[in-house]
Amino acid sequence: MLRVILLAVSVVVVLGLNGPAGAAPRAKQCAAACGGLITACTNVGNDFGFGDLNRGCKRAVLKRCKRDGPEICGSFCGNGDIAGGEVCDGANLGEMSCRGLGFASGTLACAVGCTLDTSGCAPFPAPPPTCGNGARDGSEQCDGTDLGGATCASLGFTPDGTLACTSGCSFDTSG
Repeated sequence: MLRVILLAVSVVVVLGLNGPAGAAPRAKQCAAACGGLITACTNVGNDFGFGDLNRGCKRAVLKRCKRDGPEICGSFCGNGDIAGGEVCDGANLGEMSCRGLGFASGTLACAVGCTLDTSGCAPFPAPPPTCGNGARDGSEQCDGTDLGGATCASLGFTPDGTLACTSGCSFDTSG
């Protein structure tokens, strides 16, 4: 009987020590690993006008981290690393630019949710309203086949090239 009591006490002590002691390091690991994710979650809530969601973000993130492990907090929108379907992350635009996306100029940004924000990009100016009527008007270099007498040679290229006109009424010297 004494052996059974000692065995039961030993099991309780071992289980008692392993339960809370095992949980404490995981909680500390999660708090350390997920601080950036909690901050990003709170910032997104504020950016969208939901107010201070810090407690809710912290509770949700730490709950999942304790269940799945601190490595789940390694990749998230807002950590500066492009991963997991993100197009950009913070200041990291993945070498993309307004010009690379077909704009004339401007400053590309990364929006909340790690999507591109092209609102700072400037489009190319629209062609003049008369462009495409087949006759040079205003500041048009050319229009259709009307090159205004210009040739490849007159523009400083080899005389045997073929000068053309773009749909935006400017010279196409690629030929």
